[in-house]
Amino acid sequence: MQDNLLIIESFLKKLSAGDSSANDTVDEVALALVDSLSRDIGVNLDIDIDKPVDGQVVRFTAQSSTPMLGSLAISIYCNAYIDCRREKPDIAADIMIYSQTARLDRTYDSGAYITYKCFLEPDIRWERTGWCDDEYGDYDAFRELDPES
Repeated sequence: MQDNLLIIESFLKKLSAGDSSANDTVDEVALALVDSLSRDIGVNLDIDIDKPVDGQVVRFTAQSSTPMLGSLAISIYCNAYIDCRREKPDIAADIMIYSQTARLDRTYDSGAYITYKCFLEPDIRWERTGWCDDEYGDYDAFRELDPES
């Protein structure tokens, strides 16, 4: 776990400085963050790093490896990012919950999701900040999961 923290801290320094060698370790950093999130929420997550480093922001996604709770087929989809545009890096994950392919919400048609923030001191830990309503429709494209995924 301490090795993962060192990898992430080194990456953040490079990303904040605009050092292009940060691209070389983005996969390793995303894997370390998703691994720690998986442990914290108690769900195995598979990662998909589909976007390269964009300036000082890295985005990646993850989803539960297998559905849970029998025929309810509960699964999790996670949209995460690392943002180094400010003095202190911001690492967060927005988690959407699905039953089979339909996204579950707190209220009818609200598009709610759960937000987690990552803290790196004294070690990597994720803290749930709460439910958020998708009032601007940022996650409308995630209303249903692809049944093939």
